[in-house]
Amino acid sequence: MAVEGQRDTKNTTLILSVKTLIDSKLEGYHNRDRPPWNSIGLSSPKLLLKGYRKYSSIYRSSNLNS
Repeated sequence: MAVEGQRDTKNTTLILSVKTLIDSKLEGYHNRDRPPWNSIGLSSPKLLLKGYRKYSSIYRSSNLNS
């Protein structure tokens, strides 16, 4: 039974690593024909979220002072 559990763990690890490899390859092909959003390699959702956090905190603090 312990051998079967070890085999399941190895199979799960192998499947996850193959999925990660496939996802990374597909992402590379998907983004090749698009120009980069910026020079540091952040994708657009990350940039939008970063900008939202930055400006939403400024907006909240200015409304509290009013």
